[in-house]
Amino acid sequence: MKYSVYSCGSNGNFQLGNKTDIDLNKLSISYFDEESVLSNRPVKIIGGGNHTLVLFENGEMYSSGLNEFGQCGYCDELQVKSFRRIPFVNGIKWVNGSCGWNFSILVNENNEIYSCGEGLNGELGLGREIRESMKKEKEEKDVSAVRRVDIDGVLNEKNWRGEVRIKDVKSSLDHTIVMLSNNKTVGWGNNKKNQMSLSELKEDKVLWEPALVDMKMLNNGDNGNDNGNDNDSEEEMIVTNYSLGRNFSIIGNKKDKKIRIISKSKTLAFNNNDNLVIEDIEFEDIKTMWSSFHLFLNEKEIVSIGNNRHKQKFPLEDMKNKSGIDIDEFEVGSEHGVILDKKSNRVYSWGWGEHGN
Repeated sequence: MKYSVYSCGSNGNFQLGNKTDIDLNKLSISYFDEESVLSNRPVKIIGGGNHTLVLFENGEMYSSGLNEFGQCGYCDELQVKSFRRIPFVNGIKWVNGSCGWNFSILVNENNEIYSCGEGLNGELGLGREIRESMKKEKEEKDVSAVRRVDIDGVLNEKNWRGEVRIKDVKSSLDHTIVMLSNNKTVGWGNNKKNQMSLSELKEDKVLWEPALVDMKMLNNGDNGNDNGNDNDSEEEMIVTNYSLGRNFSIIGNKKDKKIRIISKSKTLAFNNNDNLVIEDIEFEDIKTMWSSFHLFLNEKEIVSIGNNRHKQKFPLEDMKNKSGIDIDEFEVGSEHGVILDKKSNRVYSWGWGEHGN
């Protein structure tokens, strides 16, 4: 089977990978190493501020767009005009990745994490005050901008990779959280709104290197407020889903029908309630835009909570009035989203569309 990737929207830095820098309000084909018809299936498309990553089933990762700080994985191009393959490190295939505003995070088959780009608030996870991944002095043949992110120290286990795997990695504007198969979470980046912390990390406004972050679900009817009551039961529940907004994080447990918002930001307009818990809600998935979050319910409906200035909230009532549309999958960007109806082979969009999104 052959595959092609089509894209539209903001394109001032070639982030659509179609060899132009013109915003598009209609779909245009993207190019990968000058090819538009592909033999390998794309399995994940990841959007950054002005750059894009695409992961393929064979473990190859491609990038396009703004590369001023090496966020596309290279040191030799200011802008990557069509998708270019990011080389493997030591021949190990890529299996996952995420993007923030000016940075990218890559995960390989060996459970190793790499970052590239710019991080003014610790987004790279490379150590205190390290704001760029590109080496100031590099060998002539060294065009790679990716650098290893060390999480061995924070786990206190040198051989943890034999028993624990990286389950997922997600980034937002300027923070990243890695979920491990043992239910531990590791994070780094901006923590000024406590978007990664429930306890002692609240005093750390910037995490320059990976740290264990206290993102837990408590099975005690806790409303998320730290009231100092030591009698509260703190039976931890497994986090089955999580997603990151601009200055908040969301965690959830599908079985226990519970989600928790981690932040002290007023972005979601929840009456200034820090770390609010919502209970008795049956959901399949959680996705976040910059200033809202969206629950995919078991009934294949999407419920949105948060900012709606640019119509970011999913138009649920409008969709109910349009018979015959099934929501099989959905994805969101910074302030817009798309749904896939497999039966009709159609994609629908909603939200902010100033650049043709």
